Amino acid sequence: MTEALFAAGVLTTETRVGFARHYDLTENVLPPEVVARKVDDEEAVRELTLRAATALGVGTEADIRDYFRLAPLQVKPAIAKLVADGELELVEVDGWNAPAYLRAGQTIPRLDRGTALLCPFDPLIFFRPRVQRLFDFHYRIEIYVPAPKRQFGYYVWPFLLDGQLVGRVDLKAERTRDALHVVGAFTEPEQDKSRVANALASELRTMANWLGLAEVTVGKAGDLTKELSRSLA
Repeated sequence: MTEALFAAGVLTTETRVGFARHYDLTENVLPPEVVARKVDDEEAVRELTLRAATALGVGTEADIRDYFRLAPLQVKPAIAKLVADGELELVEVDGWNAPAYLRAGQTIPRLDRGTALLCPFDPLIFFRPRVQRLFDFHYRIEIYVPAPKRQFGYYVWPFLLDGQLVGRVDLKAERTRDALHVVGAFTEPEQDKSRVANALASELRTMANWLGLAEVTVGKAGDLTKELSRSLA
């Protein structure tokens, strides 16, 4: 019931404690002028569609639709109208089977060298068909998979290095041991294990420090554990 009221706009998030939302009536949280403004469904879908396209950089209709979990019957006409109005451009992307859309006038960076550990719900990887298409990276959350049938682990974080998904780690914060434990560490095919391990070790130390944990420990699962242990030594 709470989530339904949240989706309907009756309640909104007043604050968060850890992963828990604390709710209040929307009129008690937002400014009166925001609460009083009336937005019809077509205007709302148009704005959400444009924001999704902008955030994605370039995306198919399915990519754009998934960003805010909109319905196909909502997004298709919104995209058509935005293209007709000159706010979105229809483009082709090499290797993609579906048409793609780009925010008109959007700057396209020549190269992105971002490096980060990505949680399973990060927008970059949340829509599995897109991450497969962009990075040739097959990813599934295995929380609900029986342990003997898991391929990589319970709670696996993809590792982005210099703009490419090069590996993944199954992580567990072990508070009683004051350690961030790497249950398993895996590289993607044709990656330099030493390069990946050195960069990953740095990110894991940063995460451990952020979590208030004293050290990073490494288990035995995966093809990267030996290199990672050496990089952390």
